[in-house]
Amino acid sequence: MILSKPIPPKNCFKHCRFLLVEDNEINREIILELLRGVEIDIAENGFVAIEKIQSQQYDLVLMDISMPLMDGLEATRRIRQLEGEYYKKIPIIAMTAHAMSGDKELSLKAGMNDHLTKPINPHQLRDTLLKWLPPEKISSSVAHDYHYPPPCQGEEIPPLEGINTQSALSRIGNNKDLYKRLLIQFFENNKDKNNQIQKSIREGNACKSKGNCSLPKRSLW
Repeated sequence: MILSKPIPPKNCFKHCRFLLVEDNEINREIILELLRGVEIDIAENGFVAIEKIQSQQYDLVLMDISMPLMDGLEATRRIRQLEGEYYKKIPIIAMTAHAMSGDKELSLKAGMNDHLTKPINPHQLRDTLLKWLPPEKISSSVAHDYHYPPPCQGEEIPPLEGINTQSALSRIGNNKDLYKRLLIQFFENNKDKNNQIQKSIREGNACKSKGNCSLPKRSLW
């Protein structure tokens, strides 16, 4: 597999602690793989994120936008309103499937520092972290020691209609075992979606039908 740009090593962030705010289990697994070795806490929604950020010091927050109970925009606004310099200055990076014009501006207006669009590009993720993390938190000796990921090893994955396997593998460090596990997990989570959508359409429930379509759209494939 040919990549246009090598990937910076994960251990340049080994002295950092991140908060990942993401309700989708598949998306969480992918981010954890891309940043394997980095200390990362998980919050499933904005309420949990606010609780965690008040009980633990983080160097950076990776914040999903669309979540139940409290979305990333509202969570960010509330974090910025907390008393203390830490809450005003901690870098908060939006991660969203929203790629429409104006979405980045909404993130910035809510108080976020930057905006990453899903599916997450590993190079953009690393570049964004290097941009916003304090220099003293980055292992400078390895931050620019770029390398190419090893080629995919092991059992070949057959082509799947509608899925770019090569692109998907490049987004998770060519980890075939993780890729197969995520495919199975995605299938199990969504195998009834078509029936749910058809039922909603028959019942004339357009809003529910739209909601049933949202999870596949937000996956990182």
